[in-house]
This record gives sequence, C-alpha cells and structure tokens, in this order.
Amino acid sequence: MSTARNKGTKAETAVVRFLRGYLGVWLPHLIELIDRHPLRGRNDVGDIRGVPYTAIQVKSTKRLDIAGALDSARSQAAEAGTDVYAAWIKRRGATDPARWYVVLDGEGFARLLLHYLTAEVRDD
Repeated sequence: MSTARNKGTKAETAVVRFLRGYLGVWLPHLIELIDRHPLRGRNDVGDIRGVPYTAIQVKSTKRLDIAGALDSARSQAAEAGTDVYAAWIKRRGATDPARWYVVLDGEGFARLLLHYLTAEVRDD
C-alpha cells in the first residue's frame, strides 16, 4: 500500500472511530452503519458511509487544499444522491479527529441547515 493511501486509510479510520463514539451515544443504531467506504474509482460516494444524507471526504495531506476537498465532497454527494457534504481535513499535529477541520461551502452549509431546521417536520 502506498504511503499516501496508508495515510488516507488511517485518517478515515480515525474519523469512523470518532463518529461511532460520538454519534453512537445518542444514535446507537449508527455504530454498525458508520464505516469506511471501499475505494470506488469514478463512482466515488465519499470516504465514510452510514451517516444519513451525508457525503464525507476525508483528507490527510501536507498541503491544505480546501477548494479541492470541497469539490470532491460535492461531487461525491451528487454521485451518492445525498444532500449534505463536507470535507474532514486532518489538522497538522493533531491526532484526534475532533480537532481536525470540517469544512463546508455556502451551499453545503445551507443544505445542512435545511436538514437540521426541517428535522421536526420529517418523520425520519
């Protein structure tokens, strides 16, 4: 496995563990659902599966490329048919994903707000 792929796998696994631990307290049924997505090439639907309505792109790189990470997350959301997308970017020197950056653009933030603010109306 290449060094870059190994770094990516390690970062994705850390995010999965964080989300299972954090979300699993209130939504225990998600613990088994949240996992790394296998590599899918052109039909990429995000790095993390099991978070409803959401495509998550995890990045662990030396150079911070927010625009590139968000573009990937947005296209993955479109491929997956989900509304919400975010880029979860490893912060230099931080090992805990709770301290990494989670980035949204304006459209992504508006979609997140729409889901949050209409949650009481929906029955899901």
